[in-house]
Amino acid sequence: MSVYLCQKRSRLGDIAANMQTIRDVLKGVRADVVVFPELFVWGYPITDQFMEAMCQKRVMAAYDDLIHMSRYAAGLLVAGIPYYDGRRWYNGAVAAANGALVYRYAKHCLPNDDVFNESRYFSPGQTPPYFDWQGRRLGVLICEDIWAYTVGHYAEDPVLDLRNRPLDGVIHIAASPFTIDKYGERLRHLQRVTEIAACPVVSVNHVGGFTDLLFDGRSVVMTASGAVKGAMPAFQEATAFADDLNTPSPLSVWDTVWEALQFGLREYCRQAGFSRVILGLSGGIDSALVAAIAVAALGPEQVTTVIMPTEYNSPETMADAKDMAQRMGCHVRVIPIDTLKDAVATALDWSPTGSTIAHQNTQARLRGLLLMALANHESALLLTTGNKSELAQGYATLYGDMCGGLNLIGDLFKTDVYALVDWLGQRYNWIPDRIITRPPSAELAPHQRDTDTLPEYAVLDGILKAFLMKNTSEEDVARDYGKIVVDAVIQRYRQSEFKRYQAAPIIKLTASAFGRGRQFSITV
Repeated sequence: MSVYLCQKRSRLGDIAANMQTIRDVLKGVRADVVVFPELFVWGYPITDQFMEAMCQKRVMAAYDDLIHMSRYAAGLLVAGIPYYDGRRWYNGAVAAANGALVYRYAKHCLPNDDVFNESRYFSPGQTPPYFDWQGRRLGVLICEDIWAYTVGHYAEDPVLDLRNRPLDGVIHIAASPFTIDKYGERLRHLQRVTEIAACPVVSVNHVGGFTDLLFDGRSVVMTASGAVKGAMPAFQEATAFADDLNTPSPLSVWDTVWEALQFGLREYCRQAGFSRVILGLSGGIDSALVAAIAVAALGPEQVTTVIMPTEYNSPETMADAKDMAQRMGCHVRVIPIDTLKDAVATALDWSPTGSTIAHQNTQARLRGLLLMALANHESALLLTTGNKSELAQGYATLYGDMCGGLNLIGDLFKTDVYALVDWLGQRYNWIPDRIITRPPSAELAPHQRDTDTLPEYAVLDGILKAFLMKNTSEEDVARDYGKIVVDAVIQRYRQSEFKRYQAAPIIKLTASAFGRGRQFSITV
C-alpha cells in the first residue's frame, strides 16, 4: 500500500487556499493513500474566528467539497477538517475516495492546557478509531489521542481501542506545536501505538509559524516494531511517499533552537508582510544574538542595526557593536541620544546628571521611540531583545527596550543565550569576544552591572528553571539556593506580570514560555 505524506503549511482561516493546496497535490500524485495534517482545511491553531457564522458556513461547504475532491485521488484521501453533525462541532479526520465519504473520525481527546483550548470549539468524538477500506483495516488517530494515557483527565485512551483489531496500518494526523523536546516525546508515543496496534504507523504533522507558535513538521513513518523507518525534515514543507523517506540525522538542542528561531522569524515576516527588520544593537550579548538570528534568517541586506549611545555607554561597547555589524554585513546607524536625554530632563525639571530609575527608563524609552520611528518610516519589523531571565524579573522597560513586534529570545534564559552564542561561535565569526566576556550591564547609569539588581545569572536561572519549568515549590527551591534570594526572585517575578502582559509575542521554544500559554492576573 503506497502512502503519500503531505507535510504542508495551511493558511489559518483561508479555506480556499488550503483546499487548492489539496487539489494541486491530488492532481500530481498517484498513491493508495494521501494524508494531510490535522485541521488542514481550516488551519491550526483554531481561533475565535472559527466561531463566526460565515466562517462555519464556509467550513461546512468545504467538508462537502473535500469529499467531492477525492475523485482526483487515485486512492484514499485523508485530511483534517472541522465538521458539524447538526448539533456539535468536531475536530475531524475525513477519509474519502472516488467522490464519496468512506469514514470520518472525531478526535476523542481535546487538549485544554498550555496553548490549547480545543474544548472551546469542539466536542469530543465517540467514533471508533479504525475503519475498513478495500479489504484493509486502517486505524486513525488525531494528535492528542496518542498522548491521552500520560495526561490523566481523559475518560478513555483511544489507542487501546486498536488492540486486537488486525490492522494494516495506523494513520495519525497532528498539529503538534514545537517545543525543544517535543519530537522525542512524539516518537515515544507513536512507538506505543505500534506496540498496541501491532502494525506500522504513519504520522503527518503540521508545519508553519503562527505568531508565537511554531510547527516543526518532522512527519514520520514507523515500522510495526517501533523503529523510525523515515522522517520528513524539520521546519520545511515536504511531500513524499512513505517508502522514499530516509532516517534524518539527529539535531542537537542548539541546532534545533537555531533553526526554530530563524524559521519563526521568516514565517512571521512572510505572514505579516515584512521584508526588513530593525533592532537596537547595544554591544551586549542579547542584542548580538538577535541580530545574528535575523541576518541568518533574512540576509544582512534586510537587517538594520541601530546604536544609540549616551555618556554611560563605554567606548568598548560601541566599538564592539560596530564591529559586529561590519562582520555580518548588515546596515548600521549610530544615533547618540544624550541631547534628547538632557532635553527630557530639562522639560521635567530634573537634574541632567541624575541616575534614578526614572532617568534610566527615559533613556530606554527614547531608544524605543527612535527605533519605532525608524521601523515605521522604513516599513520594517522592530525586534525586541529581552531574554527570559529579564522578563521574569521585570528587568526591562515598558515602551523602551520592550518595544517591538516580535521577541525571538524571550523563551531563552540568560544562561541559554550564552550557550547558544557559544554554539554559534563555532560556526560564524560574527560576535566579538568582548561582547561574550563583558559583565552584563544595561549601561543606563555610571558603572552599572546587572548584578546590582539581580543575582548572578547562573543562580537566577537555576531558581527560575526550577520554579517556572519544573513547578518546584518555593520552599524546595529555597533549600537549594537560600530563602532570602529565592523570596526576592519570586517577588520580582510576581510583581512584573504587568510588563509581560504587554510584551511582544515571544517565539515559543518550551512548555513554560511566557505568552498565551500562561494565564495570570496583573492585580490580585
